Amino acid sequence: ITYEKLINYLDFLFYYYPKYPLLSTEKLRNAIKYRYSNWKNLNDTSENLNNLDKAGGDFLFTCPTVNFADYYSKKSLKVFVYLLTQVNSKPYWPSWAGAMHSDEIFYILGYGIPPYS
Repeated sequence: ITYEKLINYLDFLFYYYPKYPLLSTEKLRNAIKYRYSNWKNLNDTSENLNNLDKAGGDFLFTCPTVNFADYYSKKSLKVFVYLLTQVNSKPYWPSWAGAMHSDEIFYILGYGIPPYS
């Protein structure tokens, strides 16, 4: 995607922070745009798409998980966090997607391969 589209998508994704009805500030949205910009080459369409994917993952999974873990740890509760990077031997997503959200379920339940592969 073009850099202009990346910026528009980031504005749209982070307009409400952390969620509706609270509006994010322009300063916050500018910091987010700065974080997910490829400053070596703003016109690298592949990297712009990768950065949008990272922003979406951070917004939907990483940040809520870290916030939840932080909340629990402040209550003196034990917290364990992991990042699954093992891609299944018969992945059902394209290889560029890597390990996907909920892929660990097959390992936790004793399946090595998703049943619909």
